Amino acid sequence: MRERLKKLIGPGHTGQLKMGTFHALCARFLRIHSTLVGLDTNFTICDADEGRKIIAPIVKKHKDYTEEKGIVLTDKGVQSMISKAKGKGKLPQDIFDEANVNQSADALPNSNGGRGAYNDVKYIVGRIYEEYELTLRRNNSLDFDDLLLYGVELFSTFKQTVSWCKHVLVDE
Repeated sequence: MRERLKKLIGPGHTGQLKMGTFHALCARFLRIHSTLVGLDTNFTICDADEGRKIIAPIVKKHKDYTEEKGIVLTDKGVQSMISKAKGKGKLPQDIFDEANVNQSADALPNSNGGRGAYNDVKYIVGRIYEEYELTLRRNNSLDFDDLLLYGVELFSTFKQTVSWCKHVLVDE
């Protein structure tokens, strides 16, 4: 993209541009302004495989509950559900709210209204999501979805971090 823009606007102007994927730009700005959103500057970024390695033992830890409820969860499936939740800006508490439960570790979903199985899945995914996030923070790590979530938080809460930006070009 930079090469195409050099031809259009010239090399001098192209050097003033900040370009990259959404993930790369968020990572760049989070490294610079990490403390504003409660991160260390030296955070690591987990790819999908590393994320699954974190999720796998958490899923296993909840095996008794899932077997008791007749729920079949795979590490990849849970990772996908967490990613979809993060993509909608949902935190673990939002998942618990959907399952109609409190966040306390002893809380169980309220299975009233014929939504028991749905609530059970939401509850356990919320619990796994919560533990996954705690593990990421304890390891000073972000997954790819976190880059966008924290990036949105940074840019929307701390306007000075993007005050220099006049235009955004998205090239799909």
